[in-house]
Amino acid sequence: TVVAVLARLGKIDLTPYAALQYGDIANDQWYSASAKWARAENLLARQFSPNPPTPRGELAVILVKYLEKMGVTLPAITEPVIFADVTQMTEEEQQAFQILYKLGVFKGKDKNLTMDTQGSTTRAELAALLHRIDTIFKEK
Repeated sequence: TVVAVLARLGKIDLTPYAALQYGDIANDQWYSASAKWARAENLLARQFSPNPPTPRGELAVILVKYLEKMGVTLPAITEPVIFADVTQMTEEEQQAFQILYKLGVFKGKDKNLTMDTQGSTTRAELAALLHRIDTIFKEK
């Protein structure tokens, strides 16, 4: 799951989270401790599911919350970009996409800056997003 990859990327000590109990997170699964960490740190906006896909809008919100937790200074959005599918985004998703666009993490799926908020992220796209986040950590 995405949260397992984020926990590894952030070198999170998952030991304190393993014993936590959440009704939507199974115990003793390969992802359990990282999912519990994500829930405890309020990275998850909805019920946890280990099965992809996570909609891109939800992923954007998770990534912004993650960057905040990891101490990354998020840019102020003074001149918002107009995304082609802005009407399909929640306010929280729009704000997350604005921040991630300014950081160079999300770049849009086409020249019209379609973020495809309800679409899924391929493994290749997720790898690119995580690489960009890792670059941010290295520049920090």
